[in-house]
Amino acid sequence: MKTSKTYILCALFSLLAASQALAQDIVGAWTRSGTTPEGTSVVVFLADGTYYNFGGAGKMPNISPYGYERGTYTWNPATGALIGIRVRGFVGGDGAGQWSSKSGVTLNLSGDIGILTVPGFGIDTLTRVTGASPMVGVWSMTGDSYSGVWSSSCINCITPDRLYPNIVVFLPNGIYLQATSDGIEHGTYSWHPTGGFLWTPYPATILDTISDDPGLSSKVGWGARVSADGLTLAIGNNWFVSYEFTRVGAAASTAPVTNYQGMWVVPKLAESGWGINFTHQGDLIFATWFTYDAGGKPWWLTMTAQQQADGSYAGAIDRTTGPPFGTVPFDSSRVTHLTVGTGRLTFTDATNATFAYNVNAISQTKALTRFQVAEPVPMCEFDSTLAPSDALNYQDMWVAPNLAEAGWGINLTHQGDLIFATWFTYDANGDPLWVSGTLTKSTRGVYSGALYATIGPPFDSTPFDPSRVSYSTVGTAKVTFTDGANGTLAYTLRGISQTKALTRFVFRGRGTVCY
Repeated sequence: MKTSKTYILCALFSLLAASQALAQDIVGAWTRSGTTPEGTSVVVFLADGTYYNFGGAGKMPNISPYGYERGTYTWNPATGALIGIRVRGFVGGDGAGQWSSKSGVTLNLSGDIGILTVPGFGIDTLTRVTGASPMVGVWSMTGDSYSGVWSSSCINCITPDRLYPNIVVFLPNGIYLQATSDGIEHGTYSWHPTGGFLWTPYPATILDTISDDPGLSSKVGWGARVSADGLTLAIGNNWFVSYEFTRVGAAASTAPVTNYQGMWVVPKLAESGWGINFTHQGDLIFATWFTYDAGGKPWWLTMTAQQQADGSYAGAIDRTTGPPFGTVPFDSSRVTHLTVGTGRLTFTDATNATFAYNVNAISQTKALTRFQVAEPVPMCEFDSTLAPSDALNYQDMWVAPNLAEAGWGINLTHQGDLIFATWFTYDANGDPLWVSGTLTKSTRGVYSGALYATIGPPFDSTPFDPSRVSYSTVGTAKVTFTDGANGTLAYTLRGISQTKALTRFVFRGRGTVCY
């Protein structure tokens, strides 16, 4: 039987198309095993055969604390063979590469995980950079084919030889890495879709010879917007677009699931003095409601709200009593719960909701919106690829490790350099007590401030009169984070001083992290 030339050509083209499609799997940014906020190691592969290595501390033998290189690569998706030719490297000689110009290197991919094997240097695990925020990923000033210079003398210059790159990688933990015509930067960022960049320089953020103009650290206060299709990033001053970047690789194929973690209040603080915190993980929201009892004393209630078929979250509302906050040791067996009603949370969008409840036979419905104490308001993601320990934003509910002191906790609303803390515990009689404070960042991972006790109108007051809310200073608090998932709370409250170990409260998967 004869095989037609047309059939053979079609088969060859099909194989070629399949090979090219597989080759696209490598395109994007990958973090290397052991990456930490202090030593971020990332490799970027562009579709045009260009690679970038940003080095971090302690990834492979002989790697320098910081390094950078760029060059060209070829990759065979069938065999995993990876060949790199370095064009430029600095800050530590070989920079972050180690695999470039080496023979026998392989990179085998399985979904978002890659195994990089470098003979004589070892095996490294690569994880594709992904995240719920549309900012996360790799961006090139003029796309995958060419890059433009970001400088006052040459904006958007086209350079086919790639001598003047401008590549930016935004990691989900709030770290960015940038390669420009002059050098590289390693810094931290925060962003919100309705806000813009708030750049905070990282220690030793400017590496090599980068000048002030090209680097993102010189664009403090500028805005950034991602297009609806997730493929274009526009950066400008007062929304005048000065620079436009194109995403490297594909945008997320599905919209991220909205996460409602954080503190919520009545819109425009019309009922200033009370609020409700949501710890949102998957199909459950654990809510802590800070309000006032019939006598105007501080009163907190909790609700474990399960997602319903209509998208709302509903559950029982409990009142809790327990040992006084200063009790040593804190005996969780003395904590008791009493169901006093039911509640339902209905979200109209990512920033607005209603809270309908029946407590002590009193039914009311309150409008809610996210509480904002500083810029920017973070985005949160459940079961993120970002490990909680690597998170740089601490917004969450925190408790004693292993729930060793089950019955109390502290909610942290983290925005910018401020944390608004609401701590729910028990007074000298074992009744519910909550105190709050605005904690200010003093150094990396350390936040401190005064603690306040609050009294106000009973929760069911109609209308709720904020002028009846009063505050009194009752102590101080200092929260120190050893990493994104662990810390300590050192406090003095009503003359009692203690230090408590803290960890994130996780009840679904890996929990929720914000950035």
